Amino acid sequence: MKLIALAVVLGACGASQPNVASVAAAPPAHARVGCIDVVVETTERVPSPTLRYHIANTCDHEATVGLAELRTIMVDPDGNWQALSPERRQRESHPSYRIDAHDSEVAEVLYRGDGLAEGSQICVDLGHADDAVAYATRWTCVH
Repeated sequence: MKLIALAVVLGACGASQPNVASVAAAPPAHARVGCIDVVVETTERVPSPTLRYHIANTCDHEATVGLAELRTIMVDPDGNWQALSPERRQRESHPSYRIDAHDSEVAEVLYRGDGLAEGSQICVDLGHADDAVAYATRWTCVH
């Protein structure tokens, strides 16, 4: 599977539209937040987008990552975006992952949606991936 990632540096979005013009290429689809390494890939595009997260804890202590709580959007080729949220059963069965020190997990999250149009990408703000680190917006996008 071909992975294409874009790192997006955005200001706090709040209710405003993310500035997709600031998208810059930065393969591979990898982000490090504190001592948590995350690789994101798309596994399904239709009928609903599904992301696979490879999470490695390089900390000397247990870490908790709440995948269902990460801010996720879909951006179409025209720069329009819509918020995505995990399917309800995903939020209930995988609210967060506790990962032992120097261990890793692989998790898939299915998002509500009508699939991805050609050329669309899914962007995830991984700024909260490590709860032990102060939040800073950290977008990673995959096609």
